[in-house]
Amino acid sequence: MWTVTREQIEFDSLVVDQLTAQGVMEPGLLRKLPSTDVEPQVSEQVFDDAETSRLFEVIDTLNRSAVA
Repeated sequence: MWTVTREQIEFDSLVVDQLTAQGVMEPGLLRKLPSTDVEPQVSEQVFDDAETSRLFEVIDTLNRSAVA
C-alpha cells in the first residue's frame, strides 16, 4: 500500500498551482516553493531521493509537452 504524508500533498498542491498559473515550471522551483507548514519547504525534505527524481522527471515531461 502506498501512503502519502500531509506535507507531500501540500507540496504537490503547490506544484499544481504553479503549473496551472504558468503552464510550465522551472524544476529549480521545487527547492524554492513557498512554505506552508513545513520549514523550509523543499522537495528533498518532503520526498525521498527516488520520489524527488521522479518529480523532476514528471515536471520535465509536462514542460516539454506544454511547449510542443
